[in-house]
Amino acid sequence: ASTTVAVLDFEGRGITMQEAQTLTDRFTTSLSSTEKVILVERGTMNDVLEEQGFQAGECASDECAAEVGAMLGVEFMISGAIGKLGDTYTIDAKMFSVATGAAESMKSITYSGKVDGLIIEIEILAWDILGLDTPRALKKRRKKDYSDVAGSGEKDGPNWLLWGGLVLVAAGGGAAVAMGGGSDAGGSASSAIGEPPSLPTVP
Repeated sequence: ASTTVAVLDFEGRGITMQEAQTLTDRFTTSLSSTEKVILVERGTMNDVLEEQGFQAGECASDECAAEVGAMLGVEFMISGAIGKLGDTYTIDAKMFSVATGAAESMKSITYSGKVDGLIIEIEILAWDILGLDTPRALKKRRKKDYSDVAGSGEKDGPNWLLWGGLVLVAAGGGAAVAMGGGSDAGGSASSAIGEPPSLPTVP
C-alpha cells in the first residue's frame, strides 16, 4: 500500500506568493512522479482549509498541518518555506506523521543563482524527502544549470585557493627547516639567523 501524503503550500519569504505556489506545484508533481506516494489533490485540501477558516498559505504551523492532515485522513503532511536572502535561496521542508506529530524527514537546501534553478532543486527535494535516489536525468539537469550559472569570476576562485595552499605549504616547509636547524646545531642556528640582515650592506 502506498503512503498517503498532503502537501501544504510552501510559505514564501522574500519571494511572491505566486512563486511559492508555482514551486509547491512543481514539488507536488515531482512527488507524484516517484510513484511511491498517493497525494491529496490541492483542491480537496483547500476545501478543508476553507472549512477551517484558513486561506491557502496560512496553515503554516505544525498544529494546523496535523489537524488538516487528520481531516484529510492522510498519513503524512509536508510543509515548508522558501526564502530569499540577496541572491541566495533557501528551501526548508518537513514531512511529518499526522498520527504522532513526529518529523519523519527534514531537508534544507541553499541555492545561489536564478530563480528558475530552484525548480530543479525542488524537484530533487521531492525525491530526497522520501529518502529515494534522485533520477539521473534530474541530476544532469542540475549540473547543466550550474555550469550555465558559473561565470568567469567563479572560475578564478579555485586558483586563489590553490595559491593559498602553495603559500601555506611553502611557509610550513620554511618553518620546518628553521626548526630543524635549531634542534641540530643549537648555537650555530642562532648565529645563522643573525647573518641575513647584514646582506643588504652593498657599497
